[in-house]
Amino acid sequence: MSDKVAGFYPDPDGENRQRYWDGDSWTEYYTPLAPMEPEVHGSATAAADYPYLAQANHPDVMVAPGTAPNTWPTSSSWGPAAQPQGGGDDTKVFTSGVRGTPGGMAAVVAVSLLVIMLVVGVGWWLVNGRTPSDPDPTAGPPPSSGPGGGQTNTGSVVVDGNTSGEVPGGGTWVGTLTITEDATYLLDARANDGTLDLELDVRDPAGASLGGNDDRGRDLSELGGVSLDPLAFVTLTAGEYEVVMSEHNGADAGFQLTTTPITDELALGERASADIPSGGAYYAVVDLPEAGTYTIDVTDTAGEDPSLYTFDAEGRFLVNDDRDYDAGDYDPLLEESFAAGPLVVIVTEYFGNPTSVDITVTGP
Repeated sequence: MSDKVAGFYPDPDGENRQRYWDGDSWTEYYTPLAPMEPEVHGSATAAADYPYLAQANHPDVMVAPGTAPNTWPTSSSWGPAAQPQGGGDDTKVFTSGVRGTPGGMAAVVAVSLLVIMLVVGVGWWLVNGRTPSDPDPTAGPPPSSGPGGGQTNTGSVVVDGNTSGEVPGGGTWVGTLTITEDATYLLDARANDGTLDLELDVRDPAGASLGGNDDRGRDLSELGGVSLDPLAFVTLTAGEYEVVMSEHNGADAGFQLTTTPITDELALGERASADIPSGGAYYAVVDLPEAGTYTIDVTDTAGEDPSLYTFDAEGRFLVNDDRDYDAGDYDPLLEESFAAGPLVVIVTEYFGNPTSVDITVTGP
């Protein structure tokens, strides 16, 4: 698949679905197999659909509705019907010419009367035949409340710890988050079933959204979880908040939520040293006093390959791996315009190895 462009392809696991190839590897995004385009049949395809009739020279059954055939077979005295030579038990193919026969006219009249009686009977029942407990058939289907009826489960969010919860089908889970210390918080939610698509939102007491996330994506799945799991960074002051969890497709979803304050701070213009644990990451916050162009310089001191991620005050996510891959310089260097406010800096090791780095943030 290395030479394939990004897109949906048949699932390599053999499931009846398609899986998204991002150009480098398989992602966790799936879609049902696209249905085959329906075939349309009619007068234009009659010759191909019924070749045996065309070969039998039955022009009266191979023409478009309402179009008179070029010639009528004359083997029947009951109007324009095609009758193969030989008579007897041979199959007869009748066309609209049957309406010109005495029996055909009687059949048409009988069917018409039956239709009229059915219409009158159904109309009488709609007006007079229903009891008060019967649903009104003219009102359409009742509105659906969705699986689980929009139920809300509630709980409390553990700060600097793990919270377990269950999103009911078609509903939400709402957890109370009590903050005692002003800080930027990492909220890492992971579904117990990796095929589910959780959504996370942090709201103030008035219900206004302060930040959240739907999918962490392929890059941040290096921090754990799968690409469909949400991961958010929110700066909060002391007070009470709500964490709202839902499932994008309305499915039941058990989950684990880890809420962690980011306590390490980077001083603008000063070099800081950090240790990255095996399979883990280093998190820090730097307060940018004004909007402008800033540079984040990460230098590995142990011969490994660090990766750099940033989240700014506007919720933008940026990533840099190697400053000069062709020259063999695998240390990240990011120069970008950022808004004023807290900037979250995350450093991992590309292969999950433990390492040590120096970090310097400079700007205007």
